[in-house]
Amino acid sequence: AGLWMYRHGWAWLCGGIALLNLVMAAIAWRLPPDTAVAARQPALRDAFVAIGELDALQAAASFRAGLPWFTTPTFALGDVMLDVSDLVHPLVENPVPNSILLLGKGALVTGSNMSGKSTFLRAIGLGAVLGLAGGPVCAKRLRLSPLAVATSMRISDSLAGGVSHFYAELRKLKAVVDAAASGRPLLF
Repeated sequence: AGLWMYRHGWAWLCGGIALLNLVMAAIAWRLPPDTAVAARQPALRDAFVAIGELDALQAAASFRAGLPWFTTPTFALGDVMLDVSDLVHPLVENPVPNSILLLGKGALVTGSNMSGKSTFLRAIGLGAVLGLAGGPVCAKRLRLSPLAVATSMRISDSLAGGVSHFYAELRKLKAVVDAAASGRPLLF
């Protein structure tokens, strides 16, 4: 009953916000500019900003309520860490939960072909980005320290540019090493 009230309460709020948007738009743009409404234009703008913020919060809450399991991340100050329990990728229909604990060092993810390594790494990156943004994460627990998230996708060579696939890989690897040497914690 509580979840039903939570979801439907947000639906009513969303409908109320939409109706209020329509009423305020009618007031703001249908009346001639020389009326008393024109004098209250700054207050109307502030009201529109507040309604926009409520709408964004409603969208985030609605997304969060629709997830089968989610968590709000917690942050660790001090040592670099990433602690995730039962993490799943939100776009996978029947996901297999995975966990990982990284304490200041990296990890090597191995496994057979098509065993979910890439999906797991994408889920870690997505969880870190959503968590650092304060959003919900599809996991039972996420604890992380402030860190930068980097990725490398689709390394390409260029015969015309004199860049072989091997050299393109080396350049990407150098970028990772340079980012790691900067002293800022990095999830790659």
